[in-house]
Amino acid sequence: MGSPSISVSPDHNSTGSPATRSEAGSEEFLLGLSDGDEIPESKSRRFLELQLLQNYLTKLSQPFPGTQEGDSSAVWPFLDVPQMALQHDNLLYAMFSISATHLLRTQPKNAKLLAARQTYLGLALRKQREAVSQLSGKNADAVCFASTLILIDAFATLDGRETTPYLPPMEWLHMGRGAATVFTVAMKSGLDHEMSKIMSLIDAPPVSLLDNEKTMFANKYWEDFRGLLRHDIGDRREDLYDIDTLQAYQRTLSFIGSVHHAIINGEDIHPLCRRLMAFSPLIPRRFIDFVQERRPRALVILAHYFALASKVKSAWWMGETPQREIRGIVTVLPPQWHEYMHWPLTMAGLLPAPKWTGPVSRG
Repeated sequence: MGSPSISVSPDHNSTGSPATRSEAGSEEFLLGLSDGDEIPESKSRRFLELQLLQNYLTKLSQPFPGTQEGDSSAVWPFLDVPQMALQHDNLLYAMFSISATHLLRTQPKNAKLLAARQTYLGLALRKQREAVSQLSGKNADAVCFASTLILIDAFATLDGRETTPYLPPMEWLHMGRGAATVFTVAMKSGLDHEMSKIMSLIDAPPVSLLDNEKTMFANKYWEDFRGLLRHDIGDRREDLYDIDTLQAYQRTLSFIGSVHHAIINGEDIHPLCRRLMAFSPLIPRRFIDFVQERRPRALVILAHYFALASKVKSAWWMGETPQREIRGIVTVLPPQWHEYMHWPLTMAGLLPAPKWTGPVSRG
């Protein structure tokens, strides 16, 4: 039996009349907090947080689809994370934020949910910074799980963003780089790799996010996409003879190629989701800079990532984001690059599939 849907509605007191201003169910108690402030205690806060927690436990406790809650091999410890959150505010607020984001999918104009998402994300980020500054083996798991939820939350919010005119999703990409830093520091913080809960997420077969040079960045994976590294595309010729520039593109394409191979080989949805979510943390910072500069080559490569992400239809946080991002990218590309968008457009179901659906490999 499916879990009941949750609708956040204004509070009322026990007499059935509207609540007083101090207990109002409006979004006002969530707004106007200065850095360092906590949300004031109130009935409205308690009721909202209970709703957010219920929604998380019934709908979001397993953020990656494909693993049953009773499966002892599940890489996301769905029971341990909420328990851990009772001791770590950064994780608790990250759970509330992503829960509000999830509820906004069906209640997009709910002012309280919009305010809740903004407020709890801000609190999660602040508490996360505090936790990272005091990182040790005792809080490393909570920091890593909070970072993962914040990153999924950032991707989920892409679904409703304005894409006309198109601007790259830099907040999500920067969040990924931040997550990479957090995980790197956590691995050096005295984390007990055998007892740690987060290790089941980042070091689970068939793909280890620790030993990723072979599983994600092998040179063989970018070869299928070598046509995207031609020197003669477009009016502005990038200096691909610069080794740092070339390697940034090659490593990003290797990552994309490894995901493509996983899809071709029928990899289960759960590890595939882990691969896709690792994109923004693991790709070179230089490539992210190229995306921010809106270089056509970088945007086309980003479209290839979203094309592969479109194959994961069962993850709630995916939504229609891949298709919307690909459409947006097309609108800002010079004409010389349009032919290199055929593959991502086809993979995402935005163009009829030709006989050959492999990547562009000319050149």
